[in-house]
Amino acid sequence: MKFFEKVNGYQIIEQINPSYNVFKAKKGNKFFAVYISIKRNDDTIFEHDIKKIIALKNTNIRTVYDVGKINGSLYYVKQYFSEYNTIFDNIYCQGRTFNESNILQIIIQIAKALDYASQFKIIHGLLHPNKIIISNEIPYVCLANRRNYVIGRPMFASPERVMGKDFGLQSDIFSLGSISYFMATGEFPFKATPSVLLLQEIMKKEPKAITKYNPSISSKTCKVIKKMMAKSLKKRYQNYSHLLQDLQNILC
Repeated sequence: MKFFEKVNGYQIIEQINPSYNVFKAKKGNKFFAVYISIKRNDDTIFEHDIKKIIALKNTNIRTVYDVGKINGSLYYVKQYFSEYNTIFDNIYCQGRTFNESNILQIIIQIAKALDYASQFKIIHGLLHPNKIIISNEIPYVCLANRRNYVIGRPMFASPERVMGKDFGLQSDIFSLGSISYFMATGEFPFKATPSVLLLQEIMKKEPKAITKYNPSISSKTCKVIKKMMAKSLKKRYQNYSHLLQDLQNILC
């Protein structure tokens, strides 16, 4: 697609990622990340979702500043990080491990951010280790609000999500539990192939015990993660308040 020198006052400096239409831009004395989307059938819905996220103000939610259209293409503007890694990058690409205290502190901050977003009826729906950025030791969740979107990476999705059922904040709690499992073990909780078997695993199979991969993780933390990943909504955490209480009790 044609690249732009300027997008609604944001001066394009360089392409951040050659695989995606993401650009470093400057407006005034501040840098931004400008995303230019290939035209899609659901642009109107996506633009509406972005506008809801723009209204949010939270330390651990990646800020979205602007959304609009240029020459028929949708663009949106996010907080720019000069240096960052996603949780996925840290573990899968760099081989970094997280200790139990790190895991708890990150998950508490992200759970608080998701709880805040849920109060505005924003459910992520596609939470994945690539959607959590760590910059200067601070975790940020990159929000979506994608109730109607196809799951591209289902290994962290909830059972109700992969079955195409209605889902709410408990679905994000399940996904956050799966990410916690990944941080604790360095392994995907569900990893069968092909994808049809992976979906069966998510719906019916319990992941291997965390301590099989990492004996240093306490039984209390394992118990919380297991409850976050309960297949049954009745057995899973019903809200973030109860989850946060249990996580914070472990740190005390």
